[in-house]
Amino acid sequence: MNTIIFEEIKSLLQKGLSERGHAFRFCTVATIDTNLRPQQRTMVLREVTDTLALVLYTDARSNKLKEISATPNISVLFYDPIHQIQISISGLAEILTPETLAERWHKVQQGTSINDYCTTQAPGTSIENPTDVAYNYDQPHFAAIRVLPTTIEYLRLNQSGHTKIKYSLEENYWKSSFLVP
Repeated sequence: MNTIIFEEIKSLLQKGLSERGHAFRFCTVATIDTNLRPQQRTMVLREVTDTLALVLYTDARSNKLKEISATPNISVLFYDPIHQIQISISGLAEILTPETLAERWHKVQQGTSINDYCTTQAPGTSIENPTDVAYNYDQPHFAAIRVLPTTIEYLRLNQSGHTKIKYSLEENYWKSSFLVP
């Protein structure tokens, strides 16, 4: 396995968590809806484990949770336009159990994101005016998704030649192969 680039991937994802304004703080998450159509949305990366599992927060009433329950296949895309690095992670998503959410919810309550999980109406509900959004802080709708990667593709664009490599998780080991960019 090519460990140098793999370690770079880990480092970049960790920087998405720790460095304010880092390009990997936000990612595009794709799921499959019940009509087998891809659905994409931008989400905030909240955690990265040593095994590169990703954790993302969401409203428990969001469509993405229904989509993941029906089809757990997921894709997460990161792109840094300054360094021209793209990381695409595919794998399986799981909805974290309420027992694992208490500490995470405590961190959200200390930040500015609490409104994201306390609207009285579900995300995507039609309203007349943006000021019509109401909140109920006594009944949060907080959920979290863990993405368990099975493949990771890294692409670095460079005038002297692009580099693309694919990592595949096989029998609990990451195997790598270079790809034509």
